[in-house]
Amino acid sequence: MTIVLTLSVPFRQKAAIVHAALCNLDQGLQWMPGLQRIEVLTPGPFAVGTRWGETRKMFGKEASETFTVTGIEPGKSLSLYCNGREGTSGMGDMNFRMECTDTADGSVLNFTGTFDNMGGIVKRLFFRMFKGMFLSAMRKDYLALSAWLDKTA
Repeated sequence: MTIVLTLSVPFRQKAAIVHAALCNLDQGLQWMPGLQRIEVLTPGPFAVGTRWGETRKMFGKEASETFTVTGIEPGKSLSLYCNGREGTSGMGDMNFRMECTDTADGSVLNFTGTFDNMGGIVKRLFFRMFKGMFLSAMRKDYLALSAWLDKTA
């Protein structure tokens, strides 16, 4: 059973600026709350196939996951895959899509996360209980990105 989570966050910056920041792994430590380290696992420029490990502080403990870029539309969208069975979460296939669209006042970032193969019934129920917490953390990340972009503009 697939679980789908969505979130929309307005930005004062145009879509191309927001998208560029999302694709710049070197800047992640400057704006992402709780991020402890990023380890790029593939050589070369940020592109489809780029992989990196991300370690965050969550609930007082370090949690690590590995992400792979599965799609990029320059200035507009970024798609990622995370095999949760290889990371701290220990479960599921996670696909994330961030789509940036210009508005009169800046842009809006639309996030969609799909979660499959989340384990047995207990794990799926556990995940459903914490989906609000996950969306709250994502909103916090994007608001931190917006504030950082305001400061660096």
